[in-house]
Order: sequence, then structure tokens, then C-alpha cells
Amino acid sequence: MIKSTKKLPIIYAVTLVTLVIWIVSSYVINSNLIDHQSEYSTLINTSGKQRMLSQRSTLLATLYIQKQDKYYLTELTHTIDMMRQD
Repeated sequence: MIKSTKKLPIIYAVTLVTLVIWIVSSYVINSNLIDHQSEYSTLINTSGKQRMLSQRSTLLATLYIQKQDKYYLTELTHTIDMMRQD
């Protein structure tokens, strides 16, 4: 009985060290995942913006051809300039 109680602090220390290792490794892995996801989010946002601008330019070109209104041509030029910026 005395031998088992002397080993108890060692067991607690090993358990504590193991938990600390798990926590630190989990933090490192999650930090790396978040960094990679932020890179992807920028790419996804840019492609979504480009898709929206291409749809808008198609609509504005169609409206300009149908109505021959200079407003649509101005907006189309502005939309194309926005597409070139990204």
C-alpha cells in the first residue's frame, strides 16, 4: 500500500505533462489551420467579387444595347475598371 501511494505523484506528473503536450500541440495545429484558411478566404472573396462584377457587366452591356442610355455605358466602364483592379 505504501509503494502505490509513493508512485501517485509520479503518475500525476506524467499525466499533467501529457495534457500540456496535447494542449500545446492542439494550439499549434489550430493556429496553422487558421492561417491557411485566412489565405483561402481572401482568394474566395476575390473570386466571388470577380464573378459578381462579370455578371454585372453582362447585365449593363445588355441594358446599354437595348436602351442606348449613356448611364449604362458609364456604369459598364466603371465595372470593368473595378475588375481590372483585382
